[in-house]
Amino acid sequence: MDIVPKIMGKIGEISMALIGKHLGYLIYYEQNTKALENNLQKLHDRRVGVEQSITAAELRQEVTSPEVKSWLTKVEQITKDLENDNTKRKCLNGWCPNPKARYSSSRNAKKKTQAIGELLQEGRNYGGVYNVAPPPETRSSLSFEDFKHFESRTSIINDVLIALRDDMTNIIAICGMGGIGKTEMAKEIATKAKADNLFDKVVIAVVSQSLDLRRIQSEVAEKLGLTLNQESIDGRANALYSRLVTYRNVLVILDDIWEPLNLKDVGIPYGDQHKSCKLLITSRSEETCDLMKIQKIFSIKPLSELETWNLFREMAGNCIETPCLHPIANDVAKECGGLPVAIVTIGRALENKSKDNWIAALEQLRKSIPKNIRNLDKKVYSSIRLSYEFLESDEARSCFLLCCLFPEDHNIPIEDLVRYGVGRKLFDQTDTIAEARRRVDDIVGGLRRSNLLLDSEDEEHVKMHDVVRDVAISIASNEHGFMVRCDNKMEEWPQNDRYELYAAISLFSQELKRHPDGLECPKLELLQISSSFSEYGERIPETFPANLFRGMKELKILSFRCMSSLSLPSSIRVLQNLRMLRLEYCELEDVSAIEALLKLEMLSFHGSQIEELPREIQNLTFLTLLDLSECGRLKRIPPGVLSSLSRLEELYMGLSFECWESLEENGKGINASAAELCSLQHLMALDIRIPIKLLPKDLYLEKSLMKFRISVTDEIETSKYWKPSYLLENTLGLDCNASDIAESQTIRLMLQKAEVLYLIYMHDLVTICHSQVAVGSFGSLRFLNLRGCHSLKNAFPLSIARGLLQLQQLIIDDCSVMEEIFSEEENDDEAVLKTIQFPQLYQVSLQRLPKLIAFCKGIESSHVIVAQQPSLNQEVEGQDISHKLLSSISIFWAPNLKDLDMSYCESLEVVFDLEGLAVEENRQGFIALSQLRDLSLKYSDKLRHVWKNIPRGFQGFQNLSSICLEGCSCLQYLFTPSIAKLLVGLESVSIYQCSEIENILEVGEEEDAAEIIVFPKLSSFKLSFLKKLKSFCRPSYYFEWPSMHIISLRNCPNLITFGSEIQSTTKPKKINVGLDSRLQDTGTTASVKDAPDYLDRCLACVPRRKKLQEDEPNVNDIDIQTELQSLIPSSLIKSLQNLEELKAKYCYSLEAIFELEGGLNLEKSSAFAACNKLERLRLWILPKLEHIWKVDGPQEITGFHELRKLVVGGCHSLKYLFSPSTAKLLVKLEKIKVTDCNEMEAILAKARDQNEKSEVTFPKVHTLSLAHLPKLKCFCVEANAFKWPSLTKVKVVGCDKLKMFVPTEVETPPEQEFHGQILHPQVNKEDKPNVNDRDIQTELRSLIPSSLIKSLQNLEELTAEYCNSLEAIFELEGGLNLEKSSAFAACNKLERLRLWILPKLEHIWKVDGPQEITGFHELRLLVVGGCHSLKYLFSPSIAKLLGKLEQIEVMDCNEMEAILGKARDQNEKSEVTFPKVHTLSLVRLPKLECFCVEANAFKWPSLTKVIVVGCDKLKMFVPTKVETPPELMRVDTGFRKFQYMVGDLNATIQHMMIKCEESHAHEASSSSSSASMSLLSNSRLQNLISMKNKVGLREESGLAGSGPWRIAAGVEGPYYFGLF
Repeated sequence: MDIVPKIMGKIGEISMALIGKHLGYLIYYEQNTKALENNLQKLHDRRVGVEQSITAAELRQEVTSPEVKSWLTKVEQITKDLENDNTKRKCLNGWCPNPKARYSSSRNAKKKTQAIGELLQEGRNYGGVYNVAPPPETRSSLSFEDFKHFESRTSIINDVLIALRDDMTNIIAICGMGGIGKTEMAKEIATKAKADNLFDKVVIAVVSQSLDLRRIQSEVAEKLGLTLNQESIDGRANALYSRLVTYRNVLVILDDIWEPLNLKDVGIPYGDQHKSCKLLITSRSEETCDLMKIQKIFSIKPLSELETWNLFREMAGNCIETPCLHPIANDVAKECGGLPVAIVTIGRALENKSKDNWIAALEQLRKSIPKNIRNLDKKVYSSIRLSYEFLESDEARSCFLLCCLFPEDHNIPIEDLVRYGVGRKLFDQTDTIAEARRRVDDIVGGLRRSNLLLDSEDEEHVKMHDVVRDVAISIASNEHGFMVRCDNKMEEWPQNDRYELYAAISLFSQELKRHPDGLECPKLELLQISSSFSEYGERIPETFPANLFRGMKELKILSFRCMSSLSLPSSIRVLQNLRMLRLEYCELEDVSAIEALLKLEMLSFHGSQIEELPREIQNLTFLTLLDLSECGRLKRIPPGVLSSLSRLEELYMGLSFECWESLEENGKGINASAAELCSLQHLMALDIRIPIKLLPKDLYLEKSLMKFRISVTDEIETSKYWKPSYLLENTLGLDCNASDIAESQTIRLMLQKAEVLYLIYMHDLVTICHSQVAVGSFGSLRFLNLRGCHSLKNAFPLSIARGLLQLQQLIIDDCSVMEEIFSEEENDDEAVLKTIQFPQLYQVSLQRLPKLIAFCKGIESSHVIVAQQPSLNQEVEGQDISHKLLSSISIFWAPNLKDLDMSYCESLEVVFDLEGLAVEENRQGFIALSQLRDLSLKYSDKLRHVWKNIPRGFQGFQNLSSICLEGCSCLQYLFTPSIAKLLVGLESVSIYQCSEIENILEVGEEEDAAEIIVFPKLSSFKLSFLKKLKSFCRPSYYFEWPSMHIISLRNCPNLITFGSEIQSTTKPKKINVGLDSRLQDTGTTASVKDAPDYLDRCLACVPRRKKLQEDEPNVNDIDIQTELQSLIPSSLIKSLQNLEELKAKYCYSLEAIFELEGGLNLEKSSAFAACNKLERLRLWILPKLEHIWKVDGPQEITGFHELRKLVVGGCHSLKYLFSPSTAKLLVKLEKIKVTDCNEMEAILAKARDQNEKSEVTFPKVHTLSLAHLPKLKCFCVEANAFKWPSLTKVKVVGCDKLKMFVPTEVETPPEQEFHGQILHPQVNKEDKPNVNDRDIQTELRSLIPSSLIKSLQNLEELTAEYCNSLEAIFELEGGLNLEKSSAFAACNKLERLRLWILPKLEHIWKVDGPQEITGFHELRLLVVGGCHSLKYLFSPSIAKLLGKLEQIEVMDCNEMEAILGKARDQNEKSEVTFPKVHTLSLVRLPKLECFCVEANAFKWPSLTKVIVVGCDKLKMFVPTKVETPPELMRVDTGFRKFQYMVGDLNATIQHMMIKCEESHAHEASSSSSSASMSLLSNSRLQNLISMKNKVGLREESGLAGSGPWRIAAGVEGPYYFGLF
C-alpha cells in the first residue's frame, strides 16, 4: 500500500509542475514578451552582420553557401510570423487583460524566443565582425563648391540630366575642344545625378589617349566595390558586366575618349542589353561619338565674353579693375578665347603682377604657336605656356616638366618628383633628401595654386590636366630633350634619329618586348620604363640586350616598373654616374650587377618580389635612401649590409621584412639585427616592422631628430587608419604586452614624441601613462587609436590631457571596461579644468565601449555658473541622469570638433547634458561645439537624450549639418525647441530603428509654445522603422523648411503627420533675438525672417479628433488618436517650396499626403505655387491612404509643375490617383506607375464641376504602368479629351475589370516610339463561383482597333499576356479606309509581337474588309502561346506583308489547325515566301495537321531551324513542294538524337511520323499486360507500313520514340525554346 502514496505524490509533483509551467505563462507574460523583443533585436543585428558578410563575399566574387541562405530564409520566416502575431490583445476596452490572450501570447513568445535562440547560435558561425566599406567616391580636382555655374554650362547640364531621365536614351556624349571643361562638367553631372537620386550608382573612369582596358576595368570595378581577380581581359569584362546588370539603374561616365571604344571589351552593358545602364562619355571628337553610335551629343562652346571676364577677374584679383591695367587685362582675357583652362592658368599666373608683366604676357600670348599638338587650340597653348614661364624659379619649371613623364590622368607621386629632382641635382642648397622633399612640397603647392597641377585622391599625389600635359610635353620635347611615349600597343622603342639629343626618355606600354642593343644616348640622364600604368597591371617577362646601356654613360636616373623575370644586363656596370635606381613592382632575378654602381644614392625595390637583399649592396657607400616597402617576400637581409650603409638617411621597410635577429645574435645569425641601425649616424627617417624586444635600447637616444614609423605586427599596418607615407609622421603601432613597453627605453621615449599612436589588443594595459609623467608628454600626439584594450578604464589623466594641444583624431574601439576618456585626479581643481583644451581635435569616434559613462566622469557640476536660470528641457520624470558623455564643462574642451561618432556605448544615457551651466541674463552666453558638423549615434541601448538641460541663452551647434541616429531603443525624441532653434546649419537628419521615438521634437515645461522654428538649410529628412512615431511634434509649433529637398518615411506605422498633432489657438511669437542664435546667423535666417509672408508660410497643424466611442467611456484626452487628414497640411506646403523628393513607405496610419484645402488661401498670395520643385513622389504600402492630393476648397490650385515621377503601390484605400484639376498641373510628369491598389477604380477622378471637364494633356508622360488593380475599370470614367504626345510605353498587368482606356478618343504621339505591354493575370471562374461574367470578362474585343492603329506608327514592341477577354489584336476592318489614306502602312515599325495566355483570342489580324492591307513590314519576331481559340496564325495576305519576319514560335494552342489560314480568294493563292525566317518552332499543337491546308507554293530561303514538339496529327508540312536551303540538313528529335534530312521537308516530316507510330506500336505490344496501354490495330499497322513503302524512305538509327522533334541545321544538344 506504500506504493500508492508514492504514485500519487509523483502524480502530484508532475501535475504541480505542469500547472506551474502553464501559470508561469500568465505570470511571466511581460518577461517573456520582453525577452522575445530583445532576442528579436539581437537576431536582426545578427542578420545584418550576415548580410554584410554576404555582400563582402559578393564583392570578392565568392558564392554564398546553401546553409547560410537557408538560415536567412528561416530568419525571414520567423520575423514575418512575429509581425503577424497580435501579442497584446486586451478586453474590456483595454482596461482588463484578456487572460486567454495573455496565456497564448506568453506561451508563443516563450517558444519563439527559444527558436530565435537556436537561430542566433547557428548564425554566429556565419557573420563577419566588420562592416563592408563603401566603394570610394570619385573626388574631383575641384570641389563641388568650386564648380563655376555659368549660364552657358548650366543649360547644358540641365539638358544632359533631362536626357539621362529619358528611358529611350542610353548613350550620351559631351564634346568640345581640350580645356573647354568637359571633365568638370561630367563630374558636376555625376554630383547632381547622385543628389537627385537618378541612379543607384554613379561611377567615373578615365579612358585617355593611351587606351588601357585593364586600367579602365579596374577603375570602374573599384567604384563598384568589386575586386577583379580574373587575369584575362574577357574574364574581367564578364565579371564587370555581371556586376553592372545587378543594379536597377546605373550611370557609367567614361571621360576623355579619343578613339571609338568597344564597350563590350570593357564589360559595360548598353542598349537593349541593359537599358537601365546609362553611359555618358566626354570626347574632343564628334566623329568618335558618331562611330560609337551616341544617341545624343551635347557640344560645349567657349564661355561668353561676360563669363570670361568674370572668371578672369576672380582668378587675377581686383587689381585688373584699376584704370592702368583694365584695358590690358581686357585684351589678355580676350586672348583666352573663352576657354576655362586658359582663363584660370593665365589669371593665376598674372595675379599681383606689374603692368610690365601684363604687357609682356599679352605680347607672348599673341605670338605663341603650338607645335605638333593634336586638337589643341592656339589660345590654350599660349595661356599655359605663359603660366609656365611666369613660374618663380627654374626649380619650379623643372618639377612641372617632370610631371609630363607620366601617362594621362596618372596619379603622379610627389615622392617621384623628389627623387628625380635629387637624382638630377635640380635643387640648390639642399644637403639632405628631407630638405629636398620640403622644397618640392613648396613647389607643388605653387603649381597647384597656378592650376598647372590638380589635386589627386590623397596629399602625396597630384594630377596634371591632359591639356596642360600636352603643352608640357611640347615644351619638354622641343626645348629640353624629353621623349614621352605612353601607348599600350607599343612593342618596341620608337624609331627616330634623335636619340643622341634626348635628356629624358619615358616609355609606358604593356606590349613593350624589344629593346635596342647599343643605342647611343650621350646626353640621356633619365630613363623610365614601365610595362603597366599601375602597380596592379599585368607583368611581362623582360630580357634586355647586353649592351642596352652601353651608350648611356651620363644616365643619372634609371626606373623600371612592373616587369617580370627582370635581370639587369651587364652593361649596367658602365653607369658610373647613376644616382637613382628604381626597381618597383618587379619580379627580380639577378640584380647583383648593382655592386658596380658606386655612386648610387637612392635604391628602391618597392613592391618587388625579392626574397633576399643582395649582399653586394654593402658596397654602395654613397647610398642615402633604401626603399624596401611592400616587399612581402623579403625574408633575408645578410648581417652587416645595413650597417655598412654609413651615409643612409632614409630606410623604408613598411609591410616588408620582419625576420630580425635578436640583439644578442647581432652579426652571428643569418639575418640582420636592429642593432645595425644604431650605427647609421645620418639616419633621419625609419619605417620598419619589428617586435619591441628586438629594438635596441639606445636607438632613439642616438637619433632624437629621426622621423619614425614603427609597427610590431601586420595587424596594425592593415588598419584603415594606417597610412603608409613618405611624409613620415612619428608613428607607433603597438600590439604587445604592456610589460614590454615598460621594459623598452626606446619605445618609452618614442611614445612621448609620437604623433600617431596605435595601441591594439593590449589586453593587460591598465594605463597609458601615470600622472607622474612630465607635463608636455604626448604634446606632439595628433592621432590616437585604441582598440581591444580590455583592461584600460581611461585613456589619459587630466594632467596629461592638458598637454594634448595637437590632438586631432581620437578613435577608440572595443575597450570593454573603459568608463571615461579622461580621468580626474584628486589634486585637480577648478584651475586645472579651465586650462584643458583640445584646440585641434576635429574627430572623435567611440565604438563598442559598453561601460563608457562620460568623457570625464568626475565632472558633475559647472564651475562657471554666473546666474542660475531654469533650463528649457528638464526631464519630465525628474530622474537624475549621470551617465552623460559631455557635461557643462567638458563640452567646451574641443571647440573645433567636427565629427562625433558613437556606437554600441550601452551605458550612456545622455550625449550633451549641461546641468549646472547658466549664463548671464541679456548676454550671449557660452558658445559650445560651434564647429560640429556630423553627429552619429548608433546602437546605444540606454541613450535617452541627445541634448538635456540646455539653459536659456546657450549658444552652440550652429554648424551641425548632419544627424544620424540608429538603433537607440530608449530614445523618445531628438531635440527640444530650444535646441532646434540653434540648428541653423542642419542639412540632413536620418533616424533608423529607434523604437521608442514618438515625436522628433519634444516640448519641456519651460518651453514657450507656438513659436516659429526655422531650419534654413535642412534639405533631407529620413525616418525609417520608427514604430511609435506619430508626428514631428505634439504641441502646436510653426516651422519653416525653405531648403527641404527630400522627405523619406519608411516603416512608420503610427505616423499621422509631419507637423504637429495638437491645434494651437495662439499666434506664433517672434523669437527673442537676444536669446536665440538663430537670428544672429548671417545669411538665410535673416532673409527668411524678413520675408513679407513669413507668418503666412509657417506651419499650423489643425487636429481633427475622433469622437469618443460609446464603448470607451473613461478614455482621457491623451488616449484619443488625432484623425490625420494630411501628411503635409496646407500650412506646411508653403514652407516646402524646395522639396524635390518625397517618399513614404510602410506608414500604416497615413490617410492623405497633400492637403490643399481652400486653395491655400490663394487670394492672399496669388503668386504661390505649391511644391513647385517636387520631382519625385513615391508612396508604397500605405493601406489607409485615401488621397494623394486632397482638395476641399473650390479655388483653383497651382503648383507641382516639376513633378516627373509618380510611383504608387500597396495603397489599398486609394480609389483614384488625382483629380482633373491636379492632372492639369503635372505638365512635366514623365512616368506614372501604379501597382497593387485594391480599391483603385480610375486613375483620374470625376470632375467636381464643368470647368474640370476640359481637355487633359500629359505632354511629357512617356511611361504608363498599371499593375494588379483589380477594380480599375478605365483610366477615367468621364469623357474628357486626352492627349499623350510623348507616350512611348504602356504596361497593364492584372487589371481584370479594365474595359477601356478612356470613354473617348485618345490622342497618342504620331512620331514618338511606343512600346505597348498589356498583361492580365488569368482568372479562373470556378475558383470564384460568386463572380458573374461581367466581373470576369471585359467588353474589349480588339486590343488595337482600326481607329487606334494609325496613331501607333512608332510602335516597336507589343506584348499581351493573361488577357482573358481579348478576341483579336489588330482590327483591320475595311482596310482602314485606305482610299482616303493610300500611303498609310499599319504599325510599320513593329518588330516584336508576343501573345501569351489569351484563351479567347481568335484572330491576331482581323481583316473583314475586301481592301488590301499594307504595313507590318518590320515585324521580325512572332511568339504565340496558350491561345486556345486561335485556329491559324495569319492569312496569306498578311503573310505576304511579313517580308522581314525572322522567327516564328507557336506553342500550346489547342485549336491550332494550320499556321497559314485559307485564302479568301484566288489572289491570295499566289506564291508565299518567307525570305528572312530562319527559325520555325511548333510545340504542343495537338490539332495541327500541316503548315497550310492549301497547295500554295512556299519558299523558305533562310530556314535553318525547325522545331516540332508534340504535334501528333501533323502529317505533312505543306501539300505541295517546299523549297528550303541546303543548310537545313538534319532532324533533331531532342535528347541528342538526330534524323538527317531525306528529300524535302514534307518527306522528312512524313518519315518522322512513321517512325513515331512504329515506336508507339512497339511500346504497345511490349507492354500488352498493362490495362492502361492502348494497342494499335493491325489495320492501322498495315496502313503505316503501306505509307512507309510508298514514301520509300530509308530508316535512320538516330530516330526513336515519340518525344520532341526538332529539325535543325548545325544544332547540338539541348535547346531552349524562345521565351518559354
